Parts: sequence; structure tokens; C-alpha cells
Amino acid sequence: MAISVDKGPVVLMGGTFDPVHHGHLRLAVEAGEVLAAKEVRMLVSADPPHRCALATATQRMDMMRLACADNPLLIPDSCEIDSPGPSYTIDTLQRVRYQTGSEKPLCLVLGQDAFASLPSWRKWQDFFEFAHIVVATRPISVQDVPDLLKSEWSARMAPNVGSLFTCPSGLIFPLPIPPLDISSSRIRQLLHEGRSVRYLLPDRVVEYIEEHHLYGDPF
Repeated sequence: MAISVDKGPVVLMGGTFDPVHHGHLRLAVEAGEVLAAKEVRMLVSADPPHRCALATATQRMDMMRLACADNPLLIPDSCEIDSPGPSYTIDTLQRVRYQTGSEKPLCLVLGQDAFASLPSWRKWQDFFEFAHIVVATRPISVQDVPDLLKSEWSARMAPNVGSLFTCPSGLIFPLPIPPLDISSSRIRQLLHEGRSVRYLLPDRVVEYIEEHHLYGDPF
């Protein structure tokens, strides 16, 4: 049975997006469609604790707005940039939960690598108090999950996508998607080498990178 977008969850997809590319965008679109979301909030981190961004937060937000301009499903969100200090996901989840109320389903979309690193994130076990976690992945079983996450994976596994609509938070849902072999680090390397990045990211983002001379210096 189809689920109305009015009853669908709030979907969050965060990251450094340095720069945003077609892999990010395709994942966001597929997640939004599968989860019957009215919108997918694209959260650009300001001061990511795990890595150092080469483009400024303002530049990365500008690129996200350009990338999402033609798709009303994807909503660039600057809440992490607008908040002082490092961008911790737990703080974002708390803010969004406060905005949406206690009953609205909230889904945080993570790539498989990000999910595997979850135990290194601040207060990661508290995430389930505020949101479901949707793991964009190739087919995966509990044997493939890092040891620190196996108990959560087994205990919280959603039997189907519809179960995410029956409670506001607390479940894990694997979302199989065809992988696009694109990475921001590869794009930065190509730009550093003076090579073309066309068709790896939206043309408007390519033009912004060229106009602002981003990613050309050694790193």
C-alpha cells in the first residue's frame, strides 16, 4: 500500500559535501522516494569533527543550493552552519526532533561506511532516541556489520519500510541502492590534477568550482 507523503517521515542526509556530487544526490532522491518523504533535508556540516573541509562552509552551502535548485524534493539546510561550534549529528537530531514534535517519524540516511564508523560518533547510541537510521547499502547481513553495532543491528532491524511509519524513531532499515562509484575525494584529486570532472557532479557546481578556483591547490 502506498504511503502518503503527508504521513511520511522527515528525512535527513548530512555530510561535508566537499563538493556535493551525483552520488550524494542520487542517494537522496532514492531514499526520499522509498521513504515517501515530502522532502529530504540536505544538511551541510559547518565544522565536521572527523575531517577538515577544503571549501568553506559558505562555499559548500552555495554548491548544495545550486545542486538542488531543480529538484523540489531536495532541500538545502544550513542549520549546522548556523549553529556555533562543531557539527555533531546528535545535536542536529535533537534540534530537528524539537521542531517536528515527538510523534513524526524521523529518518537519518547514512552510507554504509558512515554507518560502520558510527561507534566513533559523539553519543551515537542516543541517535535511536530521536530517529530511525536508514543505511544505504549493498545487500548486507549481520555478519557484515562491525562488532560494536551487531547487537543494535539485530535488535532494531525494521522488518519492512512500512514499520518506519509506525513509530517516530529507534529502528534500522537497510536501503539497497545501485552504487555510483563517485567520491568527493576523487573529484578533488581530479581537480588538483587539472582534469575534467564533468558528469560527476552538476554542471552548475562545476561552474561554481571553476569560478571560485576551488580544489586546485595541493592538499
